[in-house]
Amino acid sequence: MLKSKFPRGDRDMLAFTETIRQNGLRPKLWWAPLAVDPGTDLIKNHEDYLLKNA
Repeated sequence: MLKSKFPRGDRDMLAFTETIRQNGLRPKLWWAPLAVDPGTDLIKNHEDYLLKNA
């Protein structure tokens, strides 16, 4: 969770999803297990988890 978008963590995320519901929509979770954002801790700390140049 990005602190810049959700500085209060779970409370901000819950408020965000409640706003979505109030507008007649259903919040969904997009999970992309094969995507890694460059510069994240995953790349720095667990480079061995990644399959490169595949």
